[in-house]
Amino acid sequence: MFNISHSEDSICSAEQTSLLSFLLAMAFIIGAICGLITNCVNLKILTHKRYPTTTLSIYLIVLCFTDMAALLINILLSEILVIAEWSKSIAFTNFWYKAMLVLYPMILIAVSTSVLIICALSIHYLIRIASPIKCGGNQIPKRRICLVVILTIAFAILASIPSFFELEIKSCYNEQANSVQSIFMKRQLDPIYRTLTEIWRLLLQCLIPYSLLITISILIFIEAKTPIWTDDGCNRGNASDETRQFLPASLSNNRNHQKRIEIRQHSTVLTIMFSYVVSSLPWSIAQLWLIYPSLYFDALVLSSACLSPFRPVLGVFQGCAHFSHFFDNAVLPALVILVG
Repeated sequence: MFNISHSEDSICSAEQTSLLSFLLAMAFIIGAICGLITNCVNLKILTHKRYPTTTLSIYLIVLCFTDMAALLINILLSEILVIAEWSKSIAFTNFWYKAMLVLYPMILIAVSTSVLIICALSIHYLIRIASPIKCGGNQIPKRRICLVVILTIAFAILASIPSFFELEIKSCYNEQANSVQSIFMKRQLDPIYRTLTEIWRLLLQCLIPYSLLITISILIFIEAKTPIWTDDGCNRGNASDETRQFLPASLSNNRNHQKRIEIRQHSTVLTIMFSYVVSSLPWSIAQLWLIYPSLYFDALVLSSACLSPFRPVLGVFQGCAHFSHFFDNAVLPALVILVG
């Protein structure tokens, strides 16, 4: 937003924030608030004593927290700053510039944690439907899941450590406001180090998750063609029609009930993976353009800038997918958990 001269007495000229940017920021905030509400509803149901603790529910709880943190920090990091610049308040703008030194690494930690949690959820879910016997019937041990979550958060923090040293605060003279103003800018780091950092971030948050999630989604489609197990823990997916007709009616009803649950779980996991890939695509394009600025990505960068305000809508969509996982045959049981 500001241009800094290379002289010692830096003079910056304020570039007026357009009304369109302000309206897009407000739209992003409204969408992010809806995403926060849906995630709060999900946490209310997932943490309720009547809701069973399963492999999927543990991952969804962690994912709700990381999504809420990412949405909230994103509001503070970018959209509030746009509003501050549009208001032309020097003190308000300076405060948010200084807050960026902390918010910038925090949002990278939250996003990296969400990415790794989604990948771990997908891998565990694929193992669960492909080898139910190795998972102890129908669930992966909770200790193993908690260990994976802890290691995921620790790895996300370690991977985001370089971001704590990427930004710095500079002072410049704002001619329009006739006052000294603070701005932030990238540190003059070694170009090779910066390129390696950007490539590592692109691999961690884009290329590796994309390839992994696409592969897992295809395998889930293949494995989900037949039911996995019934409530008694036996695999009846490959049972013949002659054998199936001698099953008791109660087992047949349980089998149909389990099949509905499996279909709902498949759709939930696949929706989570799809929403992440779509919502992170604009950032991936912009990140690739930062690494290779000589490439002709003008149209893609423009499209990514236009798609960015709609990312919270995909967050709401993902939250609704989580919420649909709680419904069985009627809406009343989930509403009882929500109200109770």
